[in-house]
Amino acid sequence: MRHFLLIALLLTAPAGAQLYEDQLEPAELGIEELGPLATPPAVYVGNEACRPCHEAAYQKWLGTKHARTSVWLHTRMALQVAARHGIKASSPDKSAVCLGCHGTGVDAPAAYRDPGFRIAEGVACEKCHGPCGEHVRLMNLPPPRGPSGLSKPPQDLCYTSCHHPKESHAVVGAKHLTHEQAWAKIEHKEGRIK
Repeated sequence: MRHFLLIALLLTAPAGAQLYEDQLEPAELGIEELGPLATPPAVYVGNEACRPCHEAAYQKWLGTKHARTSVWLHTRMALQVAARHGIKASSPDKSAVCLGCHGTGVDAPAAYRDPGFRIAEGVACEKCHGPCGEHVRLMNLPPPRGPSGLSKPPQDLCYTSCHHPKESHAVVGAKHLTHEQAWAKIEHKEGRIK
């Protein structure tokens, strides 16, 4: 019986920890170098909320570097880059500067993060498309639904937000991509896919 309880506790602990994490403000999560928190236009819901209707786009995302951007922040190279470029946080995965490009919704107050959303999920759907809480709500209404509440990201979003040349990334040999090269790696169809 004790083994069963231990197994049950181990299986439910991550879910409980995630729920608790979603109720904390970024500073309470240990994120350092934060500016003022931003009030997003909607709630961040996480990629799993997008998946039921956009399975093909979700699968495409899984195969991109965007899905693994926060993982890179745990490497020795990331620690070296952070130290070399004056990142003051205890580690890159706790730096709002690094998570600004390697995470999603880093500066969103806890009230704007659903339990299924995780900052460290990487460059998630909502990094480019914006917080999708209102979109999900509208799409769950019975027909006729009206406008989806979601717009296509501007073409230059990649470069104005994250993919502009950075000295820190040149150190690791990161190459500047053209829009065509970058888009070919992440392109996915718009609209309801399923």
